[in-house]
Amino acid sequence: MGIIGFLKTLTNHKSDAISELGELGELELKVLEAKKDWQAAQKVCDEVTDPKHLDNAILKAVRAERKYMHYLKLVKQSTGKGTS
Repeated sequence: MGIIGFLKTLTNHKSDAISELGELGELELKVLEAKKDWQAAQKVCDEVTDPKHLDNAILKAVRAERKYMHYLKLVKQSTGKGTS
């Protein structure tokens, strides 16, 4: 939804638009948090020197990446940018 569409929706259906904005805001915060977690997990992978801990660090990084991609997908779907 573009800014013009959002403003039209806001004037026509204020409560619906505000709830949509709140939902997107929460999702966007989750995306940012997941991205930060992913970057931190990648940093740990880069810094691990003990082979015993490397597998665990890699699994955490993969899990964090999947979480980030999941939230990105949800944001794209809710804004209509991810549909063909």
